[in-house]
Amino acid sequence: MCAYRIPAGRSIVSPSSSCFSCGEIIKWYFNLPIVGYLLLKGKCHDCGSKFSCRYAVVEFITACLSCLLFYRFGGFTISFFYYFFFLCFLTVVFLIDLDRWLILDSVLLPAGLFGFLLSPLIVQKIDCKDIFYLFSIPIYNIPNWGYILIDSLLAGILGFVVFYGISFYGLLVFKQDAMGGGDVKFAFCIGLFLGIEKSIYAFILSFIIGVIFLLPFMLINKKSGREPIPFGTFMAMASVCSFLFSDLIRKFIIGFY
Repeated sequence: MCAYRIPAGRSIVSPSSSCFSCGEIIKWYFNLPIVGYLLLKGKCHDCGSKFSCRYAVVEFITACLSCLLFYRFGGFTISFFYYFFFLCFLTVVFLIDLDRWLILDSVLLPAGLFGFLLSPLIVQKIDCKDIFYLFSIPIYNIPNWGYILIDSLLAGILGFVVFYGISFYGLLVFKQDAMGGGDVKFAFCIGLFLGIEKSIYAFILSFIIGVIFLLPFMLINKKSGREPIPFGTFMAMASVCSFLFSDLIRKFIIGFY
C-alpha cells in the first residue's frame, strides 16, 4: 500500500483500501494479510476483478522475515521492533525502486532520522570504539550511547562517501551516472540504521547480489552493462541479510582468515 500510494502523492491513512475497478471499499476482514486474499480468491468481492498476487506475496515474505527477526532477537524486544521498522522501510524502498526506479526523499528522511535517534537503544556488539583503537584514536569519557550515535553517523558517512565516489567515478570515466542520487542517500540511511560493521556487510553484499542477478540477464540479453538498473532493490536485500545474519557473516570472515 505504501509502495503504491507514496509515489502517487496519496495519503497512506485514508481513504481505506478499495477495488481499482469498481471503487468499492474492501471490508476489513478481507484486508487481513494473506487470509483476505485467499478468502477472496484473488478477486474483488463486488465486481470480480482480479487483484495482483503481489499483495499476498509481499505479505507472506514480510511475515517470514518477521518470524526470523523474532527468533534472531529473542522475542518482542526493542531490537525486534527497531529492525522490524527497518524491514518495513526496506520493503517500501525495494518495491518503489523496482516499479519506478526511484528512491524518494519522503521515505528516506523520516526513516533515516528514526534509525539514527533510536540506534542507542540497540545493543551493539561491535561499535566505533574498535575503529578508534585500530587507528590509535583516543577514547574519551563519553557514554556508550554517545559512541553508538557516532558509530551510526560514521556508517552513514561511509555509505555516502563510497556510493557518491562510485557515482563520481562513473561520471569521470564513462560520462554517465554509475549510481543514482537516491542510491547514495539510501546508503547513508542504511549506515544510520546498521552501524559500521553491518553496513560494510550490506554494501559488499549489495554488489554481490547485483552481480548474481544481473550477470545472467546481461549475457542472455546481450546487454553492455551501462543500462540503468534499480540498484536500491539489491541494497535492500543485502541490508536484510546483514542484520539478520551478521553473526554468521562475521564467523565466516573470521574462519576464512
